[in-house]
Amino acid sequence: MSDTGIGVAVKRVEDHRFLTGNGHYTDDINRPGQSHAWILRSPHAHANMNSIDTSAAEAAPGVIAVFTGADMMADEIGGLPCGWQIHNKDGSPMAEPAHPPLAVGKVRHVGDQVAIVIAETRDQARDAAEKIVVDYGVLDAAIDMNTALAGNALVHDEVPNNRCFDWEIGDKDATEEAFSKADHVVGIGLSNNRLIPNGMPRADDLPSFSVATEGVMGASNPLEVKGVGEVGAIGSPPAVVNTILDALAPLGVEDISMPATPNRVWQAIQASSVRQAAE
Repeated sequence: MSDTGIGVAVKRVEDHRFLTGNGHYTDDINRPGQSHAWILRSPHAHANMNSIDTSAAEAAPGVIAVFTGADMMADEIGGLPCGWQIHNKDGSPMAEPAHPPLAVGKVRHVGDQVAIVIAETRDQARDAAEKIVVDYGVLDAAIDMNTALAGNALVHDEVPNNRCFDWEIGDKDATEEAFSKADHVVGIGLSNNRLIPNGMPRADDLPSFSVATEGVMGASNPLEVKGVGEVGAIGSPPAVVNTILDALAPLGVEDISMPATPNRVWQAIQASSVRQAAE
């Protein structure tokens, strides 16, 4: 038997460190000042979201912020695009419905992301998420390919029969001719699992840095009170702030103070949006 191909066992190489307690998991990371997120997910395969009440979650202990799909839309945060566009066999483009980071108006599968809670601890984020009240209007769901293609339960209203694309490859005429000349033709229905070869982004890349200053005496600085980045002091913090401001400049953010925590960055974006709307 070949050492490669379908059905060949793949030797695991990671078990030793897991079994000996040397594994490194995202849950093991705990940076100073680190906040935690908990995502509220849909218990339904297909449902309208008539309303979402996050007030109790926002008032819960340790909660920094609560976001819904409506918040993402209000701040013009884009969705996830399809990385590989194709065309149907008739030349028309494939259907590409919106894929927002949080569901807006409707959930389309069990586990669809409804809201996200940011809190000081993981338990506080989870407890607050349980306080979010969602009024669902449950819809019919398609649980297999044939049911989905019948179009009785549209996942996206703008995609008829739930068909993203109708694609083909190869020589259709030659294939049909070969079947027509065959002495025997056997038909079989195959149900294949979904296969998407996308790399999963790592959630454990949490950079951290410490801020320090070093006083340097000089003729014009006898009290060693020069700011960071001046007269030999460490220049990392202003470089970091300048980088953040450069990235946020298209959003109208002109100033942000250290420490540039995620919450403070988000508040700066929100404040800029309010200021621009007033102007």
